[in-house]
Amino acid sequence: GGADLTDLSAFISGVADTSTTHVVCQVHVPGFAQPLPVMVLGRHSRGPRRTPLVVCFHGAIDQTKRRVPAFEGRFLLMNGLHGEANIVSIADPSLALHRNLKAAWFAGNEVADTPAAIAALIAELVRSLEPVRVVFVGGSTGAHAALVQSFHVPGSVAVVENPILHISRYNPRHVAEYRQFCWPRLASTAPLPA
Repeated sequence: GGADLTDLSAFISGVADTSTTHVVCQVHVPGFAQPLPVMVLGRHSRGPRRTPLVVCFHGAIDQTKRRVPAFEGRFLLMNGLHGEANIVSIADPSLALHRNLKAAWFAGNEVADTPAAIAALIAELVRSLEPVRVVFVGGSTGAHAALVQSFHVPGSVAVVENPILHISRYNPRHVAEYRQFCWPRLASTAPLPA
C-alpha cells in the first residue's frame, strides 16, 4: 500500500501509541523539503520511553529486485531483540529519485539535506523517548549513515558491517548514477558537496 504523510510530532506520538508499527510513514521534518520514509519495526515490551532505541539504515538497493522505500532491521527481531528495544528503520529518500539508483548513502541530493533531516528526527526521538541507549545499525552504504548519525548522539553506539566510508571510493558506476540523478546541476568535474 501507500505511505502515510505525517508530521514529526504525529510520528513521535505514533511511536508511543503503537499506531506506526510496520507502517511506512513519510515523516515531514520541519525545515526540510523532502520527507523521510520511516518504519517502526518493533517496540520494547515496557513501552517506548526510557528503553533502548535502535535505528537501522539499509545498504545499496537493486530496484529491479527490491522496492523502495526499503527498510532493514527485521533480522534484529528474528535474532532476539523482539520486545527488547524500540527499532526504527529509515529508508534513503533519494533512491526514489530514479529507478537506476542503487546507492545514495543517505547523503542527500540537490533539494534535500538528508543527513540533517535524519539528525533532526533522531534528536526529537531522543528528546521525546529518553532512551537508555541509542544504537545505530547499518551495512555498506547504510553503515555510512549509521556512523554519521552516531557522531551526533553523545554516548551512542554504531554497529556497522562493511562500511563505505568515502562515497567517491565506492563502485564508480554507482557514484556516477548518484551524481547524475541526485546532483544533476553539479559540474562533472566538481567534487560532491560535503
